[in-house]
Amino acid sequence: MRPGLSTTRGGRRAVADEFRDAGRVRTRYLSQTDAILKMIVGMIVILDEGGNGKIADPDAEQNPAIVQSWFSWNSLIDFANSVRCV
Repeated sequence: MRPGLSTTRGGRRAVADEFRDAGRVRTRYLSQTDAILKMIVGMIVILDEGGNGKIADPDAEQNPAIVQSWFSWNSLIDFANSVRCV
């Protein structure tokens, strides 16, 4: 590992370092554009899973047993929090 780069437990590089150093030798992303695109795709996946799966499926099937958080019954709150994170 290059001097001055922060790490997390186990010697893995921090996410901020991976984004900053994108495109350099031995980094996860080919370029900073690639890093940003991967992040955007991840956001789309999170929103799609929440909206089209965890919320829409129980509503469409009128089956409360298939909600995401059936122990706490807070799937809508979970989805709203996911939207806020994105």
